[in-house]
Amino acid sequence: MGDFILDRVDVILVGLLIVLVLGMMLGVYADYQHHLDVVEEFNNGICKECGSTYSFVEAVGHRYSSTYVYKCNGCGNIIESDTIFNQPRGQNTSLSEG
Repeated sequence: MGDFILDRVDVILVGLLIVLVLGMMLGVYADYQHHLDVVEEFNNGICKECGSTYSFVEAVGHRYSSTYVYKCNGCGNIIESDTIFNQPRGQNTSLSEG
C-alpha cells in the first residue's frame, strides 16, 4: 500500500509539473505575440492611416518597465509600446518640436 501512495504522489507531481510548463509556454507565446502585434502596428515607422512617419515623443518609466510613445507626424496617431524602435535614417528623434 505504501508503494501505491508513492506512485500516486509521483503522478500528481508530474501532472503539476506538466501544467506548470504548459502555463509558462503559454505566457511566453502571449508575450511574443504582443510584441509582433506592436511591431506590425509600428510598420517600420510609417503610419498605416496617412503614410507619414512616426516620431519618438517620450519614454515613460514605470517601476519595472518603460513605455515608449510614438506620434504620427501627419495625422497624430499615437502608438504606445514596451519596445523602443530604431528610427529610419534622417528622421528627427529629438524630444523637442521645431
